[in-house]
Amino acid sequence: MTGHAMRKVAAGWTAPPCPENQHPLVHQMLDLFWDAPRAAPAGEVMIYSNLNYELLGEIARRLSGRGIEQLARERIFDALGMDHSYYAVPESASHRVVQRASGLPFADPESPFFQGLGSRQVQETPYAGAGLHTAPIDMTIFAQAVLNGGRYGDARLLSPASVAAMTRDQIPGISARFFDKVMKHASWGYGWQVESPTKWPYFSGSLQPLGTLSHPGAGGSTFWIDPEHELVGAYFEVTTRVTEHMDHLWKFDLFQNVITAAVEE
Repeated sequence: MTGHAMRKVAAGWTAPPCPENQHPLVHQMLDLFWDAPRAAPAGEVMIYSNLNYELLGEIARRLSGRGIEQLARERIFDALGMDHSYYAVPESASHRVVQRASGLPFADPESPFFQGLGSRQVQETPYAGAGLHTAPIDMTIFAQAVLNGGRYGDARLLSPASVAAMTRDQIPGISARFFDKVMKHASWGYGWQVESPTKWPYFSGSLQPLGTLSHPGAGGSTFWIDPEHELVGAYFEVTTRVTEHMDHLWKFDLFQNVITAAVEE
């Protein structure tokens, strides 16, 4: 819990009544954090933040009148045939969620809002930031829809113009700060890391063309879209080693290189 939230709690904070179509835990977290001061002036540096995605989820809820689980199911999961994807995992599918041994990164309770990856609390809470439970096949379906310019089969998910905007670097010339690391070029679209000459350690292989898209996850899953090779891929691993500088010592970059190196035409 950040210092801002801790100060509010110490001052006697209580959450206002929860809207009918919002999860109580998400509602409480938003109310604790959305008046926090900026970490840096706008346009100075990119700082990745799950809380920003929670705000986007709240905007979508207010505009649509539906929670993110219902909205995503109607507009994305059912439309694309993503049958293994949930923002709120039902009890009947809970046994499919990968469990982590205690002591591994992100396995144990860290705050009232996060009882550890794999816990029923996290499974049941439809967080817009880092709240998706899914399978590799569903991630490649979604990636293929983006590669196709927003269409998959008979379903039109997004317009080609929207996809073009989402997948290009929206903050050229802006650096990124990730914990104590600073990268010269953030190179980020709308939710996508866009491959640039500045390589993120462990988050991309050495063979990826400029413009390759990805979105790595701290728990050990990621997927990518390589428009030059017309290639999509997904990689799921349980994170077991994270350095004090938040470097993920996984094998994704090597796996991605193996896949890319296999492309002949």
